[in-house]
Amino acid sequence: MIFLAVHAGNESLVRAVAHHFTDRPVGDRLSVVFGGYSVELAMCDHADNKDLPLCVDLDGTLINTDLLMESLFALLRQSPLSIFLVPFWLLRGKAYLKEQIVRRVQIDVTILPYHAEFLAYLFEWRANGRQLVLATASHLRFAEQVAAHLGIFESVLATEGGKNLSRSRKGDCLARLYGEGGFDYAGNSRADLAVWIRARSAILVNPVPGIQRKVRRQTPIIAIFDDRNRLFAVYFRALCLPEWIKNLAIFLPLLAIPQDENLSMLIRDGLAFLSFGLFTTSACLLSDLLQLPNDRREPYKRFSALAAGTMSIIHGAVMVPMLFAIATIIAFLLSAKYLVVLVGYYILALAYFMLLKQQTMRDILLETVLYAVRIIAGWIVVGAQFPLW
Repeated sequence: MIFLAVHAGNESLVRAVAHHFTDRPVGDRLSVVFGGYSVELAMCDHADNKDLPLCVDLDGTLINTDLLMESLFALLRQSPLSIFLVPFWLLRGKAYLKEQIVRRVQIDVTILPYHAEFLAYLFEWRANGRQLVLATASHLRFAEQVAAHLGIFESVLATEGGKNLSRSRKGDCLARLYGEGGFDYAGNSRADLAVWIRARSAILVNPVPGIQRKVRRQTPIIAIFDDRNRLFAVYFRALCLPEWIKNLAIFLPLLAIPQDENLSMLIRDGLAFLSFGLFTTSACLLSDLLQLPNDRREPYKRFSALAAGTMSIIHGAVMVPMLFAIATIIAFLLSAKYLVVLVGYYILALAYFMLLKQQTMRDILLETVLYAVRIIAGWIVVGAQFPLW
Protein backbone atom coordinates (compact mmCIF):
# COMPACT_ATOMS: atom_id res chain seq x y z
CA MET A 1 0.00 0.00 0.00
CA ILE A 2 1.14 3.57 -0.68
CA PHE A 3 1.11 6.14 2.10
CA LEU A 4 1.10 9.70 0.89
CA ALA A 5 2.35 13.00 2.20
CA VAL A 6 -0.21 15.55 1.03
CA HIS A 7 0.57 19.25 0.65
CA ALA A 8 -1.88 21.98 -0.41
CA GLY A 9 -4.90 19.71 -0.08
CA ASN A 10 -4.88 17.91 -3.44
CA GLU A 11 -5.47 14.27 -2.58
CA SER A 12 -6.60 13.28 -6.09
CA LEU A 13 -3.32 14.57 -7.53
CA VAL A 14 -1.34 12.55 -5.02
CA ARG A 15 -3.27 9.39 -5.81
CA ALA A 16 -2.73 9.93 -9.52
CA VAL A 17 1.02 10.34 -9.03
CA ALA A 18 1.20 7.35 -6.69
CA HIS A 19 -0.46 5.10 -9.27
CA HIS A 20 2.67 5.21 -11.42
CA PHE A 21 4.98 4.02 -8.63
CA THR A 22 3.18 1.00 -7.19
CA ASP A 23 5.92 -1.35 -8.42
CA ARG A 24 8.59 0.14 -6.17
CA PRO A 25 9.92 -2.09 -3.36
CA VAL A 26 8.54 -2.01 0.17
CA GLY A 27 10.41 0.49 2.35
CA ASP A 28 11.44 2.67 -0.58
CA ARG A 29 10.70 6.39 -0.40
CA LEU A 30 10.08 8.81 -3.23
CA SER A 31 9.80 12.60 -3.26
CA VAL A 32 7.92 14.16 -6.15
CA VAL A 33 7.22 17.77 -7.07
CA PHE A 34 4.36 17.97 -9.53
CA GLY A 35 2.40 21.04 -10.59
CA GLY A 36 3.50 23.02 -7.55
CA TYR A 37 2.50 20.31 -5.08
CA SER A 38 5.01 18.44 -2.94
CA VAL A 39 4.38 14.74 -2.48
CA GLU A 40 6.23 12.24 -0.33
CA LEU A 41 5.58 8.54 -0.83
CA ALA A 42 6.50 5.65 1.37
CA MET A 43 6.00 2.09 0.14
CA CYS A 44 4.63 -0.16 2.88
CA ASP A 45 2.97 -3.52 3.17
CA HIS A 46 -0.81 -3.11 3.57
CA ALA A 47 -1.20 -6.24 5.66
CA ASP A 48 1.56 -5.26 8.08
CA ASN A 49 -0.16 -1.97 8.85
CA LYS A 50 -3.67 -3.40 9.06
CA ASP A 51 -2.69 -5.73 11.90
CA LEU A 52 -1.56 -2.86 14.16
CA PRO A 53 -3.80 -0.19 15.67
CA LEU A 54 -3.50 3.36 14.36
CA CYS A 55 -3.57 5.80 17.29
CA VAL A 56 -4.62 9.32 16.43
CA ASP A 57 -4.09 12.58 18.30
CA LEU A 58 -6.98 15.05 18.36
CA ASP A 59 -5.84 18.67 18.83
CA GLY A 60 -3.94 19.96 15.82
CA THR A 61 -4.11 16.58 14.11
CA LEU A 62 -7.64 15.30 13.61
CA ILE A 63 -8.96 18.84 14.08
CA ASN A 64 -7.32 22.13 13.11
CA THR A 65 -7.85 23.66 16.53
CA ASP A 66 -7.21 23.10 20.24
CA LEU A 67 -10.15 22.00 22.39
CA LEU A 68 -8.67 23.47 25.58
CA MET A 69 -8.55 26.93 23.98
CA GLU A 70 -11.97 26.39 22.39
CA SER A 71 -13.46 25.54 25.78
CA LEU A 72 -11.70 28.49 27.48
CA PHE A 73 -13.33 30.96 25.11
CA ALA A 74 -16.63 29.11 25.46
CA LEU A 75 -16.29 29.68 29.21
CA LEU A 76 -15.51 33.37 28.62
CA ARG A 77 -18.65 33.70 26.47
CA GLN A 78 -20.86 31.88 28.94
CA SER A 79 -19.51 33.18 32.25
CA PRO A 80 -16.95 36.00 31.88
CA LEU A 81 -16.21 36.17 35.62
CA SER A 82 -15.29 32.47 35.70
CA ILE A 83 -12.18 33.26 33.70
CA PHE A 84 -10.60 34.66 36.88
CA LEU A 85 -10.76 31.16 38.38
CA VAL A 86 -8.64 29.67 35.59
CA PRO A 87 -5.22 30.50 37.14
CA PHE A 88 -6.27 28.86 40.41
CA TRP A 89 -7.50 25.75 38.58
CA LEU A 90 -4.25 25.61 36.60
CA LEU A 91 -2.23 25.65 39.82
CA ARG A 92 -3.74 22.23 40.55
CA GLY A 93 -2.64 20.88 37.17
CA LYS A 94 -3.88 20.80 33.59
CA ALA A 95 -6.10 17.78 34.21
CA TYR A 96 -7.94 19.63 36.99
CA LEU A 97 -8.28 22.71 34.76
CA LYS A 98 -9.83 20.65 31.97
CA GLU A 99 -12.17 18.91 34.42
CA GLN A 100 -13.47 22.22 35.77
CA ILE A 101 -14.00 23.68 32.31
CA VAL A 102 -15.75 20.60 30.94
CA ARG A 103 -18.24 20.78 33.81
CA ARG A 104 -19.24 24.28 32.76
CA VAL A 105 -19.23 24.38 28.95
CA GLN A 106 -20.46 22.47 25.94
CA ILE A 107 -18.60 22.12 22.63
CA ASP A 108 -20.46 21.37 19.40
CA VAL A 109 -18.10 18.78 17.88
CA THR A 110 -20.10 18.59 14.65
CA ILE A 111 -18.83 22.00 13.49
CA LEU A 112 -15.17 21.70 14.50
CA PRO A 113 -12.63 22.26 11.67
CA TYR A 114 -11.62 18.67 10.87
CA HIS A 115 -8.61 17.95 8.68
CA ALA A 116 -10.43 16.78 5.54
CA GLU A 117 -7.68 14.77 3.80
CA PHE A 118 -6.50 13.08 6.95
CA LEU A 119 -10.07 12.23 7.94
CA ALA A 120 -10.67 10.65 4.52
CA TYR A 121 -7.48 8.64 5.06
CA LEU A 122 -8.82 7.37 8.40
CA PHE A 123 -12.19 6.45 6.90
CA GLU A 124 -10.38 4.43 4.24
CA TRP A 125 -8.37 2.54 6.86
CA ARG A 126 -11.49 1.88 8.89
CA ALA A 127 -13.22 0.51 5.80
CA ASN A 128 -10.27 -1.88 5.41
CA GLY A 129 -10.86 -3.19 8.92
CA ARG A 130 -8.03 -1.47 10.78
CA GLN A 131 -8.42 -0.62 14.47
CA LEU A 132 -8.42 3.14 15.06
CA VAL A 133 -7.80 4.60 18.50
CA LEU A 134 -8.37 8.23 19.50
CA ALA A 135 -5.57 9.10 21.94
CA THR A 136 -5.67 12.69 23.14
CA ALA A 137 -4.80 15.03 25.99
CA SER A 138 -8.23 16.62 25.66
CA HIS A 139 -10.82 15.74 28.27
CA LEU A 140 -12.51 12.37 27.91
CA ARG A 141 -15.98 13.87 27.53
CA PHE A 142 -15.00 15.96 24.52
CA ALA A 143 -12.99 13.08 23.01
CA GLU A 144 -15.91 10.66 23.33
CA GLN A 145 -18.22 13.18 21.67
CA VAL A 146 -15.82 13.48 18.71
CA ALA A 147 -15.50 9.68 18.47
CA ALA A 148 -19.30 9.25 18.58
CA HIS A 149 -19.74 11.90 15.88
CA LEU A 150 -17.24 10.31 13.48
CA GLY A 151 -18.05 6.68 14.27
CA ILE A 152 -14.67 5.26 13.21
CA PHE A 153 -12.81 4.85 16.51
CA GLU A 154 -13.00 1.57 18.40
CA SER A 155 -11.65 3.06 21.62
CA VAL A 156 -10.87 6.43 23.20
CA LEU A 157 -7.97 7.30 25.49
CA ALA A 158 -8.07 10.79 26.98
CA THR A 159 -7.51 12.96 30.04
CA GLU A 160 -9.60 11.87 33.03
CA GLY A 161 -9.36 11.19 36.74
CA GLY A 162 -6.72 13.83 37.37
CA LYS A 163 -4.30 12.41 34.79
CA ASN A 164 -3.40 14.54 31.78
CA LEU A 165 -2.80 12.12 28.90
CA SER A 166 0.04 13.96 27.18
CA ARG A 167 3.70 13.46 26.23
CA SER A 168 5.38 10.53 28.00
CA ARG A 169 2.20 9.60 29.87
CA LYS A 170 0.44 9.01 26.56
CA GLY A 171 3.44 7.08 25.23
CA ASP A 172 3.50 4.88 28.35
CA CYS A 173 -0.24 4.24 28.08
CA LEU A 174 -0.10 3.17 24.42
CA ALA A 175 3.02 1.05 24.93
CA ARG A 176 1.37 -0.68 27.88
CA LEU A 177 -1.78 -1.45 25.85
CA TYR A 178 -0.23 -2.40 22.51
CA GLY A 179 3.45 -3.04 23.29
CA GLU A 180 6.60 -1.22 22.27
CA GLY A 181 6.40 -0.60 18.53
CA GLY A 182 2.99 -2.24 18.49
CA PHE A 183 1.10 0.71 17.06
CA ASP A 184 1.36 3.57 14.56
CA TYR A 185 0.77 7.09 15.79
CA ALA A 186 -0.47 10.25 14.08
CA GLY A 187 0.39 13.59 15.67
CA ASN A 188 1.66 17.08 14.93
CA SER A 189 3.69 18.65 17.75
CA ARG A 190 6.77 18.35 19.93
CA ALA A 191 4.58 16.90 22.68
CA ASP A 192 4.11 13.86 20.42
CA LEU A 193 7.83 13.06 20.23
CA ALA A 194 7.54 11.01 23.44
CA VAL A 195 4.81 8.96 21.75
CA TRP A 196 6.40 8.52 18.33
CA ILE A 197 9.54 7.04 19.90
CA ARG A 198 7.37 4.22 21.33
CA ALA A 199 5.53 3.65 18.02
CA ARG A 200 6.44 1.47 15.06
CA SER A 201 5.92 4.29 12.57
CA ALA A 202 4.80 7.91 12.48
CA ILE A 203 2.20 9.91 10.60
CA LEU A 204 2.62 13.69 10.64
CA VAL A 205 -0.37 15.99 10.22
CA ASN A 206 0.32 19.72 9.81
CA PRO A 207 3.62 19.27 11.66
CA VAL A 208 5.09 22.21 13.54
CA PRO A 209 8.34 23.63 12.10
CA GLY A 210 11.39 21.43 12.65
CA ILE A 211 9.46 18.44 13.96
CA GLN A 212 9.78 16.31 10.82
CA ARG A 213 13.56 16.11 11.10
CA LYS A 214 13.39 15.14 14.79
CA VAL A 215 10.79 12.44 14.18
CA ARG A 216 12.72 10.95 11.27
CA ARG A 217 15.74 10.45 13.55
CA GLN A 218 13.81 8.15 15.87
CA THR A 219 10.83 6.67 13.97
CA PRO A 220 10.06 5.91 10.31
CA ILE A 221 7.58 8.38 8.81
CA ILE A 222 5.02 6.71 6.55
CA ALA A 223 2.75 9.69 5.77
CA ILE A 224 2.61 13.45 6.00
CA PHE A 225 -0.55 15.51 5.56
CA ASP A 226 -0.29 19.29 5.27
CA ASP A 227 -3.27 21.42 4.27
CA ARG A 228 -2.06 24.73 5.68
CA ASN A 229 -2.06 27.93 3.65
CA ARG A 230 0.86 30.32 3.63
CA LEU A 231 1.10 32.03 7.00
CA PHE A 232 1.52 35.51 5.50
CA ALA A 233 -1.72 35.22 3.53
CA VAL A 234 -3.61 33.87 6.57
CA TYR A 235 -2.50 36.66 8.91
CA PHE A 236 -2.90 39.33 6.25
CA ARG A 237 -6.55 38.37 5.82
CA ALA A 238 -6.99 38.46 9.60
CA LEU A 239 -6.13 42.19 9.71
CA CYS A 240 -9.76 43.19 8.93
CA LEU A 241 -8.53 45.52 6.17
CA PRO A 242 -12.04 46.73 5.13
CA GLU A 243 -12.31 48.29 8.59
CA TRP A 244 -8.86 49.88 8.19
CA ILE A 245 -10.14 51.60 5.05
CA LYS A 246 -12.99 53.12 7.05
CA ASN A 247 -10.39 54.50 9.45
CA LEU A 248 -9.16 56.81 6.69
CA ALA A 249 -11.86 59.17 7.94
CA ILE A 250 -9.37 60.22 10.61
CA PHE A 251 -7.51 62.24 7.94
CA LEU A 252 -10.53 64.46 7.11
CA PRO A 253 -9.71 67.17 9.71
CA LEU A 254 -6.42 67.78 7.85
CA LEU A 255 -8.44 69.72 5.28
CA ALA A 256 -8.97 72.44 7.89
CA ILE A 257 -5.28 72.75 8.78
CA PRO A 258 -3.12 75.56 7.29
CA GLN A 259 -0.86 74.38 4.48
CA ASP A 260 2.41 75.06 6.35
CA GLU A 261 1.38 72.72 9.19
CA ASN A 262 0.20 69.87 7.00
CA LEU A 263 3.42 67.80 7.07
CA SER A 264 3.74 67.54 10.86
CA MET A 265 0.01 66.95 11.26
CA LEU A 266 0.12 64.30 8.52
CA ILE A 267 2.74 62.36 10.53
CA ARG A 268 0.59 62.58 13.66
CA ASP A 269 -2.48 61.49 11.73
CA GLY A 270 -0.49 58.61 10.25
CA LEU A 271 0.37 57.36 13.75
CA ALA A 272 -3.27 57.82 14.76
CA PHE A 273 -4.38 55.81 11.72
CA LEU A 274 -1.96 53.03 12.69
CA SER A 275 -3.24 52.93 16.27
CA PHE A 276 -6.86 52.88 15.05
CA GLY A 277 -6.03 50.00 12.73
CA LEU A 278 -4.34 47.97 15.45
CA PHE A 279 -7.31 48.54 17.78
CA THR A 280 -9.66 47.53 14.97
CA THR A 281 -7.80 44.27 14.32
CA SER A 282 -7.64 43.51 18.05
CA ALA A 283 -11.40 44.03 18.44
CA CYS A 284 -12.11 42.00 15.29
CA LEU A 285 -10.01 39.06 16.48
CA LEU A 286 -11.55 39.14 19.97
CA SER A 287 -15.01 39.12 18.42
CA ASP A 288 -14.09 36.13 16.25
CA LEU A 289 -12.67 34.27 19.25
CA LEU A 290 -15.86 34.85 21.22
CA GLN A 291 -18.11 33.80 18.34
CA LEU A 292 -16.33 30.74 16.95
CA PRO A 293 -19.38 28.41 17.06
CA ASN A 294 -21.64 31.00 15.41
CA ASP A 295 -19.05 31.79 12.72
CA ARG A 296 -18.67 28.10 11.84
CA ARG A 297 -22.39 27.85 11.17
CA GLU A 298 -22.35 30.84 8.80
CA PRO A 299 -21.80 30.14 5.07
CA TYR A 300 -19.06 32.76 4.69
CA LYS A 301 -17.62 33.36 8.15
CA ARG A 302 -16.78 29.66 8.53
CA PHE A 303 -13.89 30.23 6.11
CA SER A 304 -12.34 32.98 8.25
CA ALA A 305 -8.90 32.28 9.69
CA LEU A 306 -9.94 31.39 13.24
CA ALA A 307 -13.19 29.61 12.41
CA ALA A 308 -11.52 27.42 9.76
CA GLY A 309 -8.52 26.70 11.95
CA THR A 310 -5.98 28.19 9.52
CA MET A 311 -4.95 30.57 12.30
CA SER A 312 -4.19 29.09 15.69
CA ILE A 313 -6.55 30.15 18.48
CA ILE A 314 -3.48 30.59 20.66
CA HIS A 315 -1.97 33.00 18.13
CA GLY A 316 -5.23 34.92 17.95
CA ALA A 317 -5.47 35.08 21.75
CA VAL A 318 -1.91 36.45 21.93
CA MET A 319 -2.45 39.00 19.17
CA VAL A 320 -5.51 40.58 20.83
CA PRO A 321 -3.72 42.04 23.90
CA MET A 322 -0.46 42.60 21.99
CA LEU A 323 -2.10 44.80 19.34
CA PHE A 324 -4.14 46.54 22.04
CA ALA A 325 -0.97 47.35 24.00
CA ILE A 326 0.93 48.69 20.98
CA ALA A 327 -2.02 50.88 19.94
CA THR A 328 -2.39 52.17 23.51
CA ILE A 329 1.27 53.23 23.65
CA ILE A 330 1.02 55.06 20.32
CA ALA A 331 -2.20 56.78 21.39
CA PHE A 332 -0.73 57.88 24.73
CA LEU A 333 2.27 59.41 22.98
CA LEU A 334 -0.07 61.42 20.76
CA SER A 335 -2.51 62.68 23.39
CA ALA A 336 -4.21 61.53 26.58
CA LYS A 337 -7.55 62.78 25.18
CA TYR A 338 -6.97 60.79 22.03
CA LEU A 339 -6.32 57.67 24.11
CA VAL A 340 -9.68 58.08 25.86
CA VAL A 341 -11.43 58.41 22.49
CA LEU A 342 -9.56 55.38 21.16
CA VAL A 343 -10.58 53.19 24.11
CA GLY A 344 -14.18 54.29 23.56
CA TYR A 345 -13.81 53.36 19.89
CA TYR A 346 -12.51 49.90 20.87
CA ILE A 347 -15.58 49.21 22.99
CA LEU A 348 -17.93 50.42 20.25
CA ALA A 349 -16.03 48.48 17.55
CA LEU A 350 -16.23 45.28 19.59
CA ALA A 351 -19.96 45.80 20.03
CA TYR A 352 -20.28 46.44 16.29
CA PHE A 353 -18.46 43.24 15.35
CA MET A 354 -20.57 41.25 17.81
CA LEU A 355 -23.82 42.66 16.39
CA LEU A 356 -22.73 42.74 12.75
CA LYS A 357 -24.48 39.50 11.75
CA GLN A 358 -27.87 40.73 12.92
CA GLN A 359 -28.05 43.52 10.31
CA THR A 360 -30.43 45.54 12.47
CA MET A 361 -30.96 49.27 12.79
CA ARG A 362 -28.66 49.20 15.82
CA ASP A 363 -25.77 48.16 13.56
CA ILE A 364 -26.43 51.02 11.17
CA LEU A 365 -26.54 53.53 14.03
CA LEU A 366 -23.39 52.05 15.55
CA GLU A 367 -21.57 52.30 12.22
CA THR A 368 -22.53 55.98 12.02
CA VAL A 369 -21.27 56.59 15.55
CA LEU A 370 -17.96 54.86 14.71
CA TYR A 371 -17.43 57.19 11.74
CA ALA A 372 -18.12 60.17 14.00
CA VAL A 373 -15.60 58.88 16.55
CA ARG A 374 -12.95 58.55 13.85
CA ILE A 375 -13.44 62.15 12.75
CA ILE A 376 -13.46 63.45 16.33
CA ALA A 377 -10.22 61.56 16.98
CA GLY A 378 -8.72 63.22 13.90
CA TRP A 379 -9.57 66.67 15.25
CA ILE A 380 -7.99 65.84 18.60
CA VAL A 381 -4.78 64.55 17.01
CA VAL A 382 -4.22 67.65 14.85
CA GLY A 383 -5.03 69.91 17.81
CA ALA A 384 -7.65 71.92 15.96
CA GLN A 385 -10.87 73.24 17.47
CA PHE A 386 -13.74 70.92 16.70
CA PRO A 387 -16.40 72.74 14.67
CA LEU A 388 -19.99 72.69 15.92
CA TRP A 389 -22.56 72.29 13.22
